[in-house]
Parts: sequence; structure tokens; C-alpha cells
Amino acid sequence: MNDRWNYHGVGDNWPAPWTIRTPPVAQELFDAIADIVNMRDQPWRLEAACRGVGPTLFYPEQHDMLTAQTALEVCSGCPVATECRDAGDRERYGVWGGSTVTTRRGWASDAPVEKPERPLPPITHGTHGGYQQHRRQGTMCDDCRQARNEHRAAIRAVKGWRAA
Repeated sequence: MNDRWNYHGVGDNWPAPWTIRTPPVAQELFDAIADIVNMRDQPWRLEAACRGVGPTLFYPEQHDMLTAQTALEVCSGCPVATECRDAGDRERYGVWGGSTVTTRRGWASDAPVEKPERPLPPITHGTHGGYQQHRRQGTMCDDCRQARNEHRAAIRAVKGWRAA
């Protein structure tokens, strides 16, 4: 058996796959292919001010304000910032159309939350449940107040507490 090859067919003198760096020419080819794929889905990217700028500028580290500010300056003069912002409004990372993750989160929290109007259930007067319904609605009647007092007295009797 040839000692150059191990059981998996890869020689021991070969570098591990995660240590292999992509040659610059191949990286340019990968970038060109990615551009073609992205242009088909989002043709506005052809006019973007960031075209040709590396992605590291638009995906800064968490507290790297200088890089984020530089990205925002690139976006400030972009003719397609609105389309870019719309494309990135659900993105969790990066600068999209002049908006950072923080500003996009703010937009989501500013959206009005619509709660459906539910009709209030009728109050069952003279019961402890009726007292609770009155409390939620901000009203009170004597029958429900009396029912609540009787309910509390019954609980105190069961638990052995003294009457108030």
C-alpha cells in the first residue's frame, strides 16, 4: 500500500481543508458569480453606491461605530437606498440602505399593534366573579362588593385566620 494515501484517500502530507485559502483569482470569480445571481433577483444593485465595496464594511463588529459610520456615509449618497433598505428590513445583521440593526429594530417596535375589540362579558352580579369583572371595568355595585366580602370571610374561616 502506498504510504502517501490513508484510509480516506487523502494523504497525510495534504493540508487540512479548513487551512486552504482561496486564491485571489478564484475569489474574484466567486464574487462575480454572486453578483450575477444577486442581480437577477435584485437588479437595483447595479446602481448601488456600495457596488465594488467589500462586505466587511457593511457588517461591522458589534461595537465598531467607526466602520458603521463609514458604511452609513457610503449609503448617504446612494440612489437606491430605499430599495436596499426595503430588502434589508428583516435582516438581523449589517447596514442596509443607511439603516443599522438598531434603527431597524426601532422601526419594528414603532409599528402600531392592533388589538381586536372584544365585547365585555355580562357581569354576574352578587358573585365574587362579578366583583372581579367590576374591578377590571372600573365600576362597582353593592351586591358584588358584599359577595366579595362573604368570599373573603369564607377563605379566612377555612384557613383559620381571624376575621378582620
